[in-house]
Amino acid sequence: MAIYLVTGPPGAGKTTYAQEHMRPGDQLIDFDLIKNESDSERVARARRLDLEDQAKDYNGGDVWITRSLPAAADREEFSDRIGVTKSYVLETPKETSRQRAISRDGDTSHAQYIDQWWEKYSPSSRDEVIKPPDRGNTMSDHQNPDTSHENSAADTATDSPAKKPLSEMSPAEAADYWKSYSRKHESENRRLVEQVDQLTNAAKHFEDQLKQREHELNAQWGKKLAAQSVELLASKLGFADPSDATRFLDLTDVMSDGDVNTKALEEKLTDLAKDRPYLIQKIEDDARLRARRIHRAESEGDKTPQKTRAADALRSYARNK
Repeated sequence: MAIYLVTGPPGAGKTTYAQEHMRPGDQLIDFDLIKNESDSERVARARRLDLEDQAKDYNGGDVWITRSLPAAADREEFSDRIGVTKSYVLETPKETSRQRAISRDGDTSHAQYIDQWWEKYSPSSRDEVIKPPDRGNTMSDHQNPDTSHENSAADTATDSPAKKPLSEMSPAEAADYWKSYSRKHESENRRLVEQVDQLTNAAKHFEDQLKQREHELNAQWGKKLAAQSVELLASKLGFADPSDATRFLDLTDVMSDGDVNTKALEEKLTDLAKDRPYLIQKIEDDARLRARRIHRAESEGDKTPQKTRAADALRSYARNK
């Protein structure tokens, strides 16, 4: 399996060149073709980067990649990063490229990009230059993959401007170097963006779980508060076992925004006492028993203020009955 890089200005015929020399099973990674199948240009660019990064893993045939890359340093960095076997540069004349772009796009919008490509173009000994008159005889290496591999290995040994110290580079070489450095980190930056997205989603999921847990704890606390309020009020109303009230009442009826509605609770307990009088009957029996005990204590001469008050209260209760 080989990876072929085809570069040149807009309208140079990169896609056509690749398609003419592809064999069955070969893969073509071309931005314009990907963009036609994508929702947006941003999605298309991300898709192209993914396909380029995975080019070495393609096992259906050879891989053809079309790019602009006018600077030699950019082409060399790209080739090293992707694992390009052979790099081709289409030196299509400006006028030919313009005519093709106009014929393809219906306007002259790409004219400035064609001029810019030629302004930035720098040759490299690692490239095979393709000129329009010679296009028919330029793929001898592709027909013989072994020769192509040997030539590529020989070309790789050649030093490039990017390997010079920055202090020895010309302004143009330095600009090309920093562009190459930026492209080198495209995949890493894309991975970092994906990691940030994953962390953002994880943080949102954790926040949702935290809110759910907080809601559950508030509900549990509200139920405990309601149960305590029921038992306290039930005790004041004379229930024999205040916990009975919590078993017979639906606490959700007396809760409002996590707080207990005391008035509604009292009404519920009063209705419960009327419907189930046996829940407070035991207190009346105990009251009579305590009254008899206090009366016996008084007859024996025990007149403590506390018991006297209790006796008065019980007598008052008996009279009311």
